[in-house]
Amino acid sequence: MGRRGPAPKPTAQKELEGNPGHRPLGKETEPQPAKLDGQPPAPKHIKGFARLEWDRAVPELYELGLLTKVDMGAIEGLCLAYGIAMKALAEIEKYGVMVKSEYGRRPNPALKIHKENWTQYLRFCQEFGLTPSSRTRVRADEAPPAKPGSTTQPKDQAKEFLFERKLRRA
Repeated sequence: MGRRGPAPKPTAQKELEGNPGHRPLGKETEPQPAKLDGQPPAPKHIKGFARLEWDRAVPELYELGLLTKVDMGAIEGLCLAYGIAMKALAEIEKYGVMVKSEYGRRPNPALKIHKENWTQYLRFCQEFGLTPSSRTRVRADEAPPAKPGSTTQPKDQAKEFLFERKLRRA
């Protein structure tokens, strides 16, 4: 018989969420993966639609500090699931939802492939906080580093924005 209840959250996720249960975090026993030295390049087997997803997601996740060395398999899975889902979608668009077979018309097999890989893609997205609902559960303690060429820090930009709004209301 398997374990009951939801899977336990990693300590880093609890910290980002603000530790709503206020229980001891137990950092001493949890493995701490090594942070990446720089933004990782795409592996050679990531091509096509999967490469487009890599180029979209990895820079953002790296900027947020959500990628470690051990996360690379999960991010590859995310990109590959997206690539397969999009290839299946192209097949559906090319041949239609229903296809002819020796037994008559039937649903395109690409529908099942698309659905399964899209579901897998969304699961990976939730692990990295890439869906609107999963983002509401993650809070970043540190502001991401300023982008090159930016003269103000993100906190300063927020203060300026709020200050300007107050002035406009008055």
